[in-house]
Amino acid sequence: MSAIKKHRPDHVLERNEYLSRVHEFCYRGESLPQSKLTNEKVLLIRSAALQRKNLQKYISDNLSAKALAKQFKISESTVEKVIQRYSWIHL
Repeated sequence: MSAIKKHRPDHVLERNEYLSRVHEFCYRGESLPQSKLTNEKVLLIRSAALQRKNLQKYISDNLSAKALAKQFKISESTVEKVIQRYSWIHL
């Protein structure tokens, strides 16, 4: 007896291959009917987040108590006291 081979069309995926490629067959992003974002809006959000990150780095590098103390050659605690109005209260 010869082994009978099942005819399998080329477009049918094996289960393992389907599971590894399942995300290729899903709707994503703008193609989802309930999507409120567009590709452009997502890119704008990501750009804003990057700007925020860069701004936070600038603030921590130049406007933190440590940076101000170094700039004015005083201690961090003096900077904190000035900010909290424990010293130089008359200004």
